[in-house]
Amino acid sequence: MLSKTLLSFILMLFVVNAMGQTGSISGKIISEETALPLVNIKIEGTQLAARTDSMGNYTFIKVPSGTYKIQASAVGFRKMVKTIVLKSGETLVLNFDLSNLQNDLNEVVVTGTLKEVNRLESPVPVEVYTPGYFKKILLQVFLKLFRM
Repeated sequence: MLSKTLLSFILMLFVVNAMGQTGSISGKIISEETALPLVNIKIEGTQLAARTDSMGNYTFIKVPSGTYKIQASAVGFRKMVKTIVLKSGETLVLNFDLSNLQNDLNEVVVTGTLKEVNRLESPVPVEVYTPGYFKKILLQVFLKLFRM
């Protein structure tokens, strides 16, 4: 009888201890001081994933303590990964400031062939438009609109 009671007590301590070895992670995702909705947040090496709400906030609860890589990604933004150490019972705040990919676009090449062709080897004329070209065209359109 005493051994069953002792065994039950030890088992209960084990369960309580195991339950207490989790923490939570929450934070906000922004870009250029603006909250980003619908950003995917993933804890690498686990099945845990979330998506930010309309205010850019996310939360993971009952995450086992340990070292993790947290990844934030969204269409049009550079993916960011941060490494964290989550302690038992800890509520960790982890914010991300994602950079916009629109600044990474250098040029767009459009061809009229049915298969992939190197620009220099193309049988049809190829024009390359750089960001400077689009800025120049935009300025010309802007000036025409305000001359009228």
